[in-house]
This record gives sequence, C-alpha cells and structure tokens, in this order.
Amino acid sequence: HRDLHSFPTRRSSDLMGSSSNILIENNFCYNIAAQMLMAEGQTVGKSSDLTIRNNVFHTVGAIALNIHGFPNSKIYNNLFIGGKFVAIRLNKGSTGCQVYNNLVVGIDAVWVDASSREGTTADYNLTTIAASKEKNLFTGPHDIFSQTPIFLDPEKLAFHLKPGSPGEAAGLDIATKVEGSTDKEGQARPSGKPWSLGPYQSPTAR
Repeated sequence: HRDLHSFPTRRSSDLMGSSSNILIENNFCYNIAAQMLMAEGQTVGKSSDLTIRNNVFHTVGAIALNIHGFPNSKIYNNLFIGGKFVAIRLNKGSTGCQVYNNLVVGIDAVWVDASSREGTTADYNLTTIAASKEKNLFTGPHDIFSQTPIFLDPEKLAFHLKPGSPGEAAGLDIATKVEGSTDKEGQARPSGKPWSLGPYQSPTAR
C-alpha cells in the first residue's frame, strides 16, 4: 500500500495556501469510516489539478471523493465499492474535470453541481445500479449501468477483471489526455485500444 499524505487546501487560522498538481495513485483503502477525500480548494481559490488514478476505495462510510473548488482535476481508472450517495462529487467550481474508466459498485458514480459543469466530462464509467434520476448526476453516452464486474476473487480482495467481464475492454484510451498509461501494478495500458475499467488492466485486453 502507498502512503497518503495530507496537503493544504483550506484557509484556517494557522494554515494558509493552495495546492496544485497533486497525484493520488495506486492505493488500496479499506473500511473507511467517513469520506476518503475531502478536497476543499474553494476557500483559497487557486487550488487545481488533482489527479486520482488506479486506486481501490473499498467500504467507504460516505462520499468517497468529495471535491470542492478543484478545477481541472482528473479521476480515472479507480474502483469504488460501497459508500453513501455517490462515489465522486464535484462541487463549488470544480470546472474542467475529467472522469473516465471508473468501476462503481452499489452507488451512483458521478455528481456535479451547476457551478462545476463547464468543461467537465464524465464517461466510460460502469456502475452496478440502474441509472438514477438524481438531479445532478452526470453521465456520458458510453457509461454502463446495471452490470456487475466479474472479479478474480473479491472475497480475497483480488479485484482484477476476469475474461468476459463487462469492464474488460470498455474504457477509453486516455493516453493523450493524461500523464501515466500504466495500471495499479505497473502494467502498460494499450495504445490505440480500449482500456480496461478500474485500476487493473486485463491481460486479455492489452
């Protein structure tokens, strides 16, 4: 497991400043009592460019990624299992964000408020539940609903995709959009071909 370190994004009596070009990758986070991440950049107004990729967020007690005022953020190829309400929430001016190739089990995938919709795209995400009618849910034409990923051995927390999984080669090749074209284990994502959804690239889709 990789370490997660805190970074200043919120003005307080003893901490002032902004953060940008933050990378959170290749983590396995299990049994989180509350939110996995509360990123509040709006009080400073200059925080931006948060990248969250190739992580497993398993059993989260609230919204996994609650992102406020962090424009130009990129969230891709993560796995979310359980939680409350929605996996990813973009709020309070988080414009220009990109959300691709995520697997979401048991909850809605992406929620975006009106102030964060300009330039934001979310597509090629899979959720195991039906498309919700929640007002601010944000979906794309290639999203997959009501499908269950077929994992190698979820009881042993092995979340590699088995051959035939609906997420095996259902993602977008985003090599030209982001830096980093490897999966959680350092395996190369294919170039010019669909990526697997989630943090692990399927061997049969390379």
